[in-house]
Amino acid sequence: MISTRTSMRWPVLCTILLALLMPSVCSAASPNFVPRGWKRADPGSNRSKIRFRSPDGSAALTMRDLTSSEESPAGIIQPKPGEEVTYQTRGQNWWVLSGYRGEDIFYRRASFACDHRRVHVIELVYPRSLKRQFDPIVTSISHQLGSYRDLCPKDASSQ
Repeated sequence: MISTRTSMRWPVLCTILLALLMPSVCSAASPNFVPRGWKRADPGSNRSKIRFRSPDGSAALTMRDLTSSEESPAGIIQPKPGEEVTYQTRGQNWWVLSGYRGEDIFYRRASFACDHRRVHVIELVYPRSLKRQFDPIVTSISHQLGSYRDLCPKDASSQ
């Protein structure tokens, strides 16, 4: 079963640190906000982009860490060809875009981090048929991400 607890700040913190910033800080255990049974799809040394896949391969969770000079958060989440946007919003330092891509739902969030030197991006893609199951997961992940905008790689200040 997928955990939707709201009191999972440390596991989410470890996930972000593990996936994007400082993998040696956290254990290699699967993070709580990644659904149980999902596996890292791109094992390797690329720490700026990490992807997890569902056991049946129908859903994916991708996390990216970019320098803010690469592209603006708003530009990062722009619709791609074949996407139908059904929801978009923004805050002072974050942007969200969601909708349909064929038979899938996509959710992308980009947030400034590290005093605007970094952009943290998360994308979740899952079948429309699993919308009810994924709605609370998307909400929980989205609400947690803003708490980590000050968690930066040690060399973030030099980038």
